[in-house]
Amino acid sequence: MATSLFRQKYIEACQGIGVEPVGCIAKVEEMDDRLSVSSQTLAVKGSLALGTALKHGEFGEVELCNSYINDEGCKAVCEGLAGNQYLRVLNLSGNNFGANSAEWLANVVRLCPNLKSLSLEWDNMGVSSPQLTVLCDAIASSKSLTHVDLRNNRISPEGIPAICKLISFSTVLVSLDLRWNRLGPRAGDAILTALAKNKVMSSLKLTGNDIEYTALINIEDRVKSNEKSRVDYSASEEIFMKQKEYQEVMMQNAERLQAEVHRRDSHIMEGKQRIGELVSENEGLSAGQQRLKAELENARAEIELLSKGVSEKMAVLREESSEEIAALKSEHKTAVNELKQTIAALEKDLTTSRQTHTASETTNMTLTTKVTILEEQNTTLSTELASVKEKLSEVEFKASQDAILLKRVSDELAAKTEGCVIVQARKAELEEKVLEVERERNALAAQLQRIDLEHERNVQAVRDEMAREKREELDRMARQLREIHEELAGKERVVGELKAEMVKDVQRHQKEIDEMEERVKKGKEVYSILEVESHRMSSVILQLESEKKRLSHEIQLNADRYATLQQEFESSQRQYQADVDRLTERFATDRLD
Repeated sequence: MATSLFRQKYIEACQGIGVEPVGCIAKVEEMDDRLSVSSQTLAVKGSLALGTALKHGEFGEVELCNSYINDEGCKAVCEGLAGNQYLRVLNLSGNNFGANSAEWLANVVRLCPNLKSLSLEWDNMGVSSPQLTVLCDAIASSKSLTHVDLRNNRISPEGIPAICKLISFSTVLVSLDLRWNRLGPRAGDAILTALAKNKVMSSLKLTGNDIEYTALINIEDRVKSNEKSRVDYSASEEIFMKQKEYQEVMMQNAERLQAEVHRRDSHIMEGKQRIGELVSENEGLSAGQQRLKAELENARAEIELLSKGVSEKMAVLREESSEEIAALKSEHKTAVNELKQTIAALEKDLTTSRQTHTASETTNMTLTTKVTILEEQNTTLSTELASVKEKLSEVEFKASQDAILLKRVSDELAAKTEGCVIVQARKAELEEKVLEVERERNALAAQLQRIDLEHERNVQAVRDEMAREKREELDRMARQLREIHEELAGKERVVGELKAEMVKDVQRHQKEIDEMEERVKKGKEVYSILEVESHRMSSVILQLESEKKRLSHEIQLNADRYATLQQEFESSQRQYQADVDRLTERFATDRLD
């Protein structure tokens, strides 16, 4: 990813500056840790583009040899490399650096903590004392730089103090190449004095600097001595480092084992806690299961009570409805019977009236023989009809007496022929009375007819009134029947609603029962899962406890091994001290010789 970003930034920088990209830079491979540009003319613009792109690169090795880079280009490249945590090797040989480039190179040395090799051969820096001092101080203070090549850079005698300071204070620099510079004869003694303080430098090349031969021999001997000491020191240091590394590994193993034991202890505690939680959850589920069973029983009891209550309500409603319907039917039947009786009574009264009228007509037919009695009753019959009706029986009695009297008179007329004139006169008188009675009878008949008409009108009015009352009564009864039917329909609707509500309640309670049963089923499943998990956690805890015992045993073995190694290390240290003392004595003997 960093290499592709480097290529992208390099091409963009070349396009922005107006320079042709170098093929080997633009085509660097994705996973390549090495950037090598040799014998390519970068000049100023190419160096600026490369420096811009290097800010986004993560190369471990950078070689820009013989690329005609001047001070300005060196500044751009160094700014791009500064802070690169991956840079190990930097080779800038064969360029046209000036004195100012030393400062930028010193900045790279300071800011690249993993730089081990720096090659500046044939860069013609001709560094003067200030710039060289900056570069040498940076090299001396580096904790990683072990190889430096400053050949053919025209370093003058003014740079000797800086070079000697570098040699005196460097603690990691192993190889320094200063060949073919211009240090002069005085550099030999100064460098030899500086080497007295340096115990690590094993390669110092000074050919071509006009230094005396004896000085070069002394310097070479000193470097060889450092190399030998370094080898011995390296061997002892290697032993010490191995022992230290082994101790660190042992400590790390002990810490790791302790951490593993602690982690497993924590896992065991977590497992126990989890088991406790599962047990409590199991108890809670058991309690919840019992509670659900109790709720289920209560729900069933409530459903039974509701069903019983609904059945009782339905029975009561049916009974009340049956009683009310029977009462209404009885009232209706009674009212109909009363109407029928009333109609029968009216019809009976009408029949009686008609019979009375017929009897009156029959009585009028017999009045021809009752002239005398009718004469006495004429005024009474003309005033009121009621007295006529009451005296009809008397009239009939008198008529019968008159008939007897007439028969008697006829008998007397038949017996007494001689009394014809008197009889005739009496007969005329009687006929005259009969005519008068006939007139009276006609008046009575008219009066009776008028009474009969009035009676008919009264009977018709009574009939109309009775029919109207009957109709009103029937309408009232019909309204009552409609009200009863409506009330019955309302009660039936209420009963239907109660039935529907009861069905809904039954369905809801059945659904709740099903849900409770489902919850009980799930609780049982969870309980079985928890039982399985509890058994599994118990087995895990047993495994962890056995692992803890095994780790404790390993820790004890490692501790014993560490004690043994400690004893071996102390023995090796004593042997090393004896070897050092022996070498010191031999070195002192060699010097005396």
